[in-house]
Amino acid sequence: MVKRFLGFIRSSVNALDGHIRDVLFRGSAAFLLRVVGAGLSFAVNVIIARLLGAEGAGVYFLSLTVASIGGMVGRMGLNNTLMRFVAEGASKEEWRAVQTTYRRGLTIAVAASVIVAVVLSVGAGIIASRVFSVPELTAPLRIIAWGIPVLSLVSLHTELLKGIDEVERAMLLQGFGVPLLAAPLLLIVAGPYGVEGAVLVYVGATVFVAAVGGYFWHDCTPNVGGSTGGDSDTHVTYRALLRSSLPLLVVASMNKVIRWTDTILLGIWESARVVGVYEVAFKTSMLTTFILMAANSVAAPKFASLHAQGDKEGLERLLQQVTLLVNLLTIPIAVAFIVFPQRVLWIFGAEFSMGAGALVILVIGQFVGVSVGSVISVLVMTGNEKTARNVTALGAASNFVLNVLLVPAYGMYGAAIGTALSIVGMNVMSVYIVWRTLLVISIPTFTLK
Repeated sequence: MVKRFLGFIRSSVNALDGHIRDVLFRGSAAFLLRVVGAGLSFAVNVIIARLLGAEGAGVYFLSLTVASIGGMVGRMGLNNTLMRFVAEGASKEEWRAVQTTYRRGLTIAVAASVIVAVVLSVGAGIIASRVFSVPELTAPLRIIAWGIPVLSLVSLHTELLKGIDEVERAMLLQGFGVPLLAAPLLLIVAGPYGVEGAVLVYVGATVFVAAVGGYFWHDCTPNVGGSTGGDSDTHVTYRALLRSSLPLLVVASMNKVIRWTDTILLGIWESARVVGVYEVAFKTSMLTTFILMAANSVAAPKFASLHAQGDKEGLERLLQQVTLLVNLLTIPIAVAFIVFPQRVLWIFGAEFSMGAGALVILVIGQFVGVSVGSVISVLVMTGNEKTARNVTALGAASNFVLNVLLVPAYGMYGAAIGTALSIVGMNVMSVYIVWRTLLVISIPTFTLK
């Protein structure tokens, strides 16, 4: 019986396409890091909730929300642009072009991020008092403002490492390094120093991880500076980078609108306590998406490569098999959260169990979005940045309208419904557009050709 089972597993694996085997096996370390990172992030959220309470957690999450928006603006949409340019250059061994992409991309991002940090630091009091009516938010905002440039460096080094196929190192930066460092420090600092201490820990951990990211890049590209012969960096101009990245900045902006509209509107119309409970529910629901994110980390450069080679069948096969793999691994997580929402939220403290209904709604929306596969990633990696921009813009607009209509009347439940519906609509629309634009179907078939 055991031999038959092992034989079935072996034959099933051998039947998989070479690219999906690469995603499955070469990405296993990345996936493990993503799983551990998700666990560490969950632990950080528990520590914040336990030590600061719902109101303190609400102030902390609001400060991170504003910093996240600032970091998005500072990166100028360069995340996927740098990964695509670097992946193309590395595949042709045009290392001088890779180095030029790295240097010019980071120059743009750091300059823009510093400007954003100055603006946020100066305007922290106005944002805290007039936008959110939470004066105690002023100090955390001023502290976290100066973390925006290093947040940008962490994010960009993550994508750059993916572009040169160093996915494991990228995963050490993305969602792993910061919570690994922050969790033990929060236990020491957050209690006596409150929200300001927690924000300082976050910024300090980010600075360290950004330095590690720079070391990883230079360690992985030892011959970049001295490579010649066939290399060309003439196409890697500032204008070329911005021409590709600015549509993606709109995509990132719209994704942030989808992610943060509910939190910001709750911060305006509800108490910091409600924001804290909702943010815990939302961050918990995001655990249903980390498998897709881990798969995308390995698969996204392969989507770009297959499209560049004109291999539509290979692209479709990889997309379908990634979708099937992600669904099989995500279903147990989603079911557990839907069936036992109060028990899950009780981990954060008894007062957070009031977010159980919001958690169920959010998990359903996130799972539907995950179930259709890497459709938005495929659009971005195949040069359809403007199409991806339009889809996410429509999703963001619907999310804003739904939250404006529902949050005043239904509070966190209205926020959850509006956000879930916009996520579902955006992903279903992307499935259709990928089919119309690329003639590729993302939903797996039984044959998986």
